[in-house]
Amino acid sequence: MKKTAALIIILVVLFGGILYSETDKKEIRVFADMTDIPYGNKDKNVALKGNVRILHDDVTIKSDYVEYNSSAKTAVSPGRVTLSSPEADIISDKGSGNFRTRIVTAESNVSARIHRRFTEKISDPEKRADVEKEITEDIIVKADGGQYNYKDKLLTCRGNITITEKDRVILADSLTYNVRDEVFTLEGNVKGTDSEGQTFASPGPVTVSVKDGNEYIKAPNAGISFFVDDEEDGEE
Repeated sequence: MKKTAALIIILVVLFGGILYSETDKKEIRVFADMTDIPYGNKDKNVALKGNVRILHDDVTIKSDYVEYNSSAKTAVSPGRVTLSSPEADIISDKGSGNFRTRIVTAESNVSARIHRRFTEKISDPEKRADVEKEITEDIIVKADGGQYNYKDKLLTCRGNITITEKDRVILADSLTYNVRDEVFTLEGNVKGTDSEGQTFASPGPVTVSVKDGNEYIKAPNAGISFFVDDEEDGEE
């Protein structure tokens, strides 16, 4: 009876379904259309094929093909990878994850959508009063590569950084974004432009806070350009 039950479990895992693992007593849930497990050799990778989803803590990783090492608690995908979390969504051409350190590495053509949430008072005619409404605005980060530490909530990116937030664009060579503090630290040939064409440039490190009510840019050794409207003839 025990052998029959074990065989059923193996067949369910081999022909799609869910694979469970643990790290630090927290469950890793793995789903795939097809799961190929090297039975009897725990050191070999598990091949996950088709609609792969890996859930750990508050993060979901998706790809079409993943090799998962249950001993090392790591996963590698040679193809497109998406990571979703309450704080950000990240897409890259390929990537890997270490579930012990809780670090996901995006290895090529990275696009991150950082979710910025804040409350705003709006008028409610029915209640005849102002009410608070939660607003979500996304900050878009593009880079050559990067990592997301979902334990410490830190996003790091490198190479050809472009940050787009509302009507502002900032370029840099590298960045670190502290999700909890909502603060960017930018380094290397930092340049910024707003909707009016006003600019700044700094070698860095430049600190940019996007926290509601405490937004600022601190740029050492910066060059800044401002525009002033000329007075029309006849005006005093």
